[in-house]
Amino acid sequence: MRSILQLFLLLCFPGLATSQGPSEFTSPHGNNLELYKAINFPWNVKEVPICFNSTLCPREASYTWDHYFDYLVHGKITVFPEFYLPWDKTGFEALRRRVDAGGGKILADLRLNSNYFNKTAFLKSAATFVKDYRVDGFFVRLPFNDAEAFQPLEDVFEAAKKLNILSSLWFSSDDWKRVKEKGLGKKADINFVTLWPNYADQIQDFNTDCFAGAVINNVTKAGIDLNKLVMTIPLLARANEHSDSGYSGAIYDCGGDPKGNGSIACSPGDDFYFFSQRRAIDKIGVAKKHGLHGIALSGGDFLLAADLYPWDKDSLIHALAASD
Repeated sequence: MRSILQLFLLLCFPGLATSQGPSEFTSPHGNNLELYKAINFPWNVKEVPICFNSTLCPREASYTWDHYFDYLVHGKITVFPEFYLPWDKTGFEALRRRVDAGGGKILADLRLNSNYFNKTAFLKSAATFVKDYRVDGFFVRLPFNDAEAFQPLEDVFEAAKKLNILSSLWFSSDDWKRVKEKGLGKKADINFVTLWPNYADQIQDFNTDCFAGAVINNVTKAGIDLNKLVMTIPLLARANEHSDSGYSGAIYDCGGDPKGNGSIACSPGDDFYFFSQRRAIDKIGVAKKHGLHGIALSGGDFLLAADLYPWDKDSLIHALAASD
């Protein structure tokens, strides 16, 4: 069976203390919040800021993957590197050593075609895969619609248990009803929900604490335990009239304020709404208040999901990782 796995790196630093004092990523119940960062296509396609007007973006940095992962691991950032071409085994083993040294975990993202899923073939492939790539678990995404099969999700969760690894489920903010209907609320070890504006009346509010609170409330109706929930911040800049963009586009193309309120009038009658650093950092407080498992930041693989370079102090991942 063709491998369609994607890589997701999870670093956890319980009781972490820095020169600034104890970590602030701690829930009211004493549990450390885990901070996640998605990276698409490791060892193949480098993450760069994306702009409509390329002259407004910084020059593409000539970094190596070792440098990139070193920065993230040493910065206490949790990462989601995903699959593109067959993984570089040497690069993966080097990454594995970095993660082990930091006390972290690696999960593999299964981009399943659920209508062509063969359980027997998958179980065999999964067992072989975890021998070649020492991951700590799998995560799967909820199908886009009910026309797709849901049984493969159950099979993945079952396989994870047999292999003694973690399982995770990823879905959008409006999918909680389907999670409930399919009885998936208690199946995964970790659940990821993305704060996504699915309707026009959510465009101006999806980056607010009020919207996040409503999403969390809905997720509990699906039977998900809050200490198993990770709130995912998208890099989307949603337009109220024309084409959407990403965080880097809002900052470079439109002149948005990274530390502002998450809105910018990019052109007459066309406003963008996005997670600024302030809006993103606010969600740490929301997560702590509700006792969530962690916070995630989506990956940068296309126009609607582009952060700045992680070492740029105006980037969202830098703001989240450095937040106290």
